[in-house]
Amino acid sequence: MSMKLSDLKPAEYNPRKIADKASEGLLYSLTEFGDISGIVFNKRTDRLVSGHQRVNQLKQTYGDLEISGGFVKTSKGDKFSVRIVDWPEAKEKAANLAANSPTISGTFTPELGDMLADIQDTDPVSFEAMGFDSLMDMDFDTEMPDYSDANTEIDVDDFDEIMDLKFTLSEDQFKFVMDSLYQLDNDKSKALLMALNYES
Repeated sequence: MSMKLSDLKPAEYNPRKIADKASEGLLYSLTEFGDISGIVFNKRTDRLVSGHQRVNQLKQTYGDLEISGGFVKTSKGDKFSVRIVDWPEAKEKAANLAANSPTISGTFTPELGDMLADIQDTDPVSFEAMGFDSLMDMDFDTEMPDYSDANTEIDVDDFDEIMDLKFTLSEDQFKFVMDSLYQLDNDKSKALLMALNYES
């Protein structure tokens, strides 16, 4: 069967949107690194670029699977692609961050609530296993504030009493932190860590 990209119709229920700046970053990542959403291995440095957690879970569940023809195949018959690249270390590190960076990904829209309720009702096993309940209390605003004229220096003392650090963020990072608060139940520490490409 022959298909084109135009034949891949978007899901009307997809509760995601992406800002212009994030979209530009995503396009750069696609053109510079290609597909880094799965398992990518850099043969020049003999290191994984992305897919660390996928590889760990596959090994723990199925053992030391053989890579053949660019895929690993589980005992259940599921196939996972393994992409081999030949990159300098600097490009490897940039791709590693890009593969996990929230700055080039979309954000949830208010329609998420209806979709979560539907999944909870029709597929409670997946709902529980994926921890979707943690998404139930997200707070959405239809309009995000404009921070273009804001002071972008954030004092971490305002985030956590045990910290005594200051970060000067770029305007994009600052906007990301502030916008993220709407979807993280005002969890300032988590929003800041996400902007710095860490996970709590």
